[in-house]
Amino acid sequence: MAAASRSAQSVAIAVVAVVGLAVLGWAGAVAGGARWLRPLSRVVTGGSLAMALTLLVGHLSHVAGA
Repeated sequence: MAAASRSAQSVAIAVVAVVGLAVLGWAGAVAGGARWLRPLSRVVTGGSLAMALTLLVGHLSHVAGA
């Protein structure tokens, strides 16, 4: 099997992380007895913004690999 490029790996990691956030947002809503759409949206949006901010800080400090 051929090795994936670094950018393809980064995209795959981000997609898996966002899907994981969506699952956790849904599960939290179900466990709390709430409707699922708002909590899922809040968790995905907040988590995605946090990942983007982390990437930006890593890029600005020349630590990010992507």
